[in-house]
Amino acid sequence: MAALNPHSLASQYGDTAWRIQDGFISQVSSITQTADGYIRIATGSGLFRFDGVKFSLWTPPNNQSLPSIVLNYLLGAREGVYGSEQRQV
Repeated sequence: MAALNPHSLASQYGDTAWRIQDGFISQVSSITQTADGYIRIATGSGLFRFDGVKFSLWTPPNNQSLPSIVLNYLLGAREGVYGSEQRQV
């Protein structure tokens, strides 16, 4: 497991602030990370993938679609991501 070096100053680490004008997505309802390292973000506009640099809207394969564009809950799994409109127990 990686951790920050307690002997390093906070100023020695880089950070980036993502704003809407930089491509950040508004109205986020859920965020998860999948096994492939991508961050998946559910919004009122659909499902996005963040690769550490840019946000990309996920589009389903040909002749397929999401049952609803509204995803309120995401779960990262080894084989991808699961999404739901309602919380499932």
